[in-house]
Amino acid sequence: MKHEDSFLSDCKIIVRLVR
Repeated sequence: MKHEDSFLSDCKIIVRLVR
């Protein structure tokens, strides 16, 4: 379940870009 880590990382990056 290491894919979730990548997904969370992407989500954080997207959130930072959106904010």
